[in-house]
Amino acid sequence: MPSIRSLRGPSSGSWGNSRTLTHAKNCYTSLVSIFQRARAFATCHERPLSVLSMAVGFFLDNTLLWRADLSPAILLLYSYLAASGIFILAMHLAEEGVWRGKSAALLRPWLPIALQFVSGATFSAFFVFYSRSTSILFIWPFLAMLLAIFAGMEIFHTYHDRLAFQNVVYFLALFLFSIYAVPLAVGRIGADVFLLSGAVAVLAFSVFLALLVVTGRRRFAVNAKKIFIGAGGVLILMNTFYFTHLLPPLPLSLRDIGVYHSIVKTNDGYAVSGEEESWLSAFLGRSIAHILPGEPAYVFSSVFTPVAIKTDIVHRWERWDTLQNKWILNNVVEFPVLGGRDGGYRGFSEISSIPAGLWRVSVETPDGRLIGRVEFTVDYVSEEPPLVNQVL
Repeated sequence: MPSIRSLRGPSSGSWGNSRTLTHAKNCYTSLVSIFQRARAFATCHERPLSVLSMAVGFFLDNTLLWRADLSPAILLLYSYLAASGIFILAMHLAEEGVWRGKSAALLRPWLPIALQFVSGATFSAFFVFYSRSTSILFIWPFLAMLLAIFAGMEIFHTYHDRLAFQNVVYFLALFLFSIYAVPLAVGRIGADVFLLSGAVAVLAFSVFLALLVVTGRRRFAVNAKKIFIGAGGVLILMNTFYFTHLLPPLPLSLRDIGVYHSIVKTNDGYAVSGEEESWLSAFLGRSIAHILPGEPAYVFSSVFTPVAIKTDIVHRWERWDTLQNKWILNNVVEFPVLGGRDGGYRGFSEISSIPAGLWRVSVETPDGRLIGRVEFTVDYVSEEPPLVNQVL
């Protein structure tokens, strides 16, 4: 005669466990299905997703990277570089067969998109920093190179599967970051600091290459020659840009510059009197100063300098000689700056009894690296024009 227990069937506890296991399996199956559909969607729409990711990265960079020495900006760039290195290494391990299994199969299609996002965000951050450092008109070759790389990441996105391309671009990112970070660390700028920045970038890149060799010697050996030639080209190009003054004086940037009839330093700032600039003058970048004969002209500038940087700023006054058809140096004024003010370190220079004609004042570093410039024409008048008074 069967026992009462056997007639009741499975206990309520075992039935509950069975339902829990079934529910867990269903959740896992649904999760895998969702992930697979998302992976298929990402694979089919890789190009528009890459464009969108670059746009999002550019927007974030413009929002967060408004000061080069703020901790969020530094941490953001550090995270970009770290993520790029991790994604390059992960793709390298997958190609070498070192990283295998279900996780590799699921994540491998996402790695090019992830690398595309962080690479685009990294170089858009550099574009924001370097374009703010000085006028685009003065450093267009350097910015054209950045834009070409930025566009190339999308146009030639299939090349992200190639180790040589990944590493050359990564070395350039390390170099650009070192140019910006090392001056903050040592507290000054100059040729020796730039060379130190290059040495730091080379050292960091060498450590990363050593990691690639350890994790996948065969694939690295195939691409080693291309990597070294590309990295050498980057090294030569960046030094050429610097010593021909095409590289902007990061982390310095011009906040404001203008021509005035008078400037007086007060407790609240600088009380200035100047003419109201027309929209045409602002568009053409050349104003007209209506000066009484024998009166001086003033140029005011505000240069942002990070807290850690102490350097000098130079106002170089030049007048266009119509007979020689060239700019003739008239005066050079140099003064120290201390960083940290959001609106920039303010200063001014003047020329007494300024002659009529075309003038320009360049704001430079002591070694002649251009931060900004203002051009204006001095016209003699018999009556003082209407002036606008303000405190800067």
